[in-house]
Amino acid sequence: MKLALIPLLFLSACATQPAKKVVLVNPPGQSLANTNGLRTAEEIRAYRLGRYADPGDRTVMHEAHPVYRVEKSAVWNLRPKDVAGSDPAVSKAATAIERDALIAEFNRQKAVTKTLTEQTAALIQQTTSLGNTLGHTQKIAESIQSLKTGLETLQSRISANEARTNAPAKPTSETNW
Repeated sequence: MKLALIPLLFLSACATQPAKKVVLVNPPGQSLANTNGLRTAEEIRAYRLGRYADPGDRTVMHEAHPVYRVEKSAVWNLRPKDVAGSDPAVSKAATAIERDALIAEFNRQKAVTKTLTEQTAALIQQTTSLGNTLGHTQKIAESIQSLKTGLETLQSRISANEARTNAPAKPTSETNW
């Protein structure tokens, strides 16, 4: 009885078929790569094969069918010539972003220029004021110098007068006392 079950077991194993694997390949001549210039397209070539015996198992024969082979894989384009110009939507978005960035930079530069102009005007005003003050200081210094000179002259005259007044008096012969 055990011997009768063994062939049934083998027959049930042969009756089941493995699930077919579905592989989606790109049709020849088309590419899965982006067309906006960021990636280069992959090259897929179809080879038409006739009937042949499987080299791995000579008991299996393959019917005629195409075989697709990726000749060149898609890669990143590291030096695009014109990424923004290749896709109109990308181009408009890029120019809008660039325009907004330029306007923001222009406004920032205007504010910096205005601040710089105001600070320059204040600096010129302070420099002019300082120059006027320096002119007044020089005039005052000249006045002080002339006053010192006049004071020295007066002091020398006072000293001379005191020297004359304090000189011992000469006796005169006409006095009788």
